[in-house]
Parts: sequence; C-alpha cells; structure tokens
Amino acid sequence: MRFRTGKYAGMTLDHVKKIAPWYIQWVRENRPEMLKDRAPSKPKPQFKSKAIKPNYEFGAEKPTPYLASVEEAFGMNFPRKDI
Repeated sequence: MRFRTGKYAGMTLDHVKKIAPWYIQWVRENRPEMLKDRAPSKPKPQFKSKAIKPNYEFGAEKPTPYLASVEEAFGMNFPRKDI
C-alpha cells in the first residue's frame, strides 16, 4: 500500500515504517483513513455519439475535409493576408 497524501505521499507503508515509525503512529491516531486501501474506481460509461458523421468522400477522389473561408464561417469581410 502506498500513501496517496501527506508528508510521505507515494511511498510504501513498509518504507515509511523503516524511516519514520512515529509517522505511522501519528496516522493511526489522527488520520486512520490513510491506512485503508483505496477501493478501485468504477469504470466510466462509454457513450456512443448519435450525431451524424460527415461524409468527406462525397464527390472527391481523395477524402478531404471541407474548410470554410473566414468570410463563409463568420459572414464578415476581413482583410486577407496572403502569405
């Protein structure tokens, strides 16, 4: 078991017993929950997207996504910077 929090976070119980036995006693008296093993977390549910996926292959030889210009995307005329 490893400490998740505290002064010796990340260290094993046996290692802390060797280097600081007083700390184990302090934890027993003041923070006994630190000596309990952590319950494994529940797996998060996997949601499948119900959204329609774009068809990039429609009308093209190679699948390329359509990229709108700034004017098309925002409906404004911005000065063009051709690089």
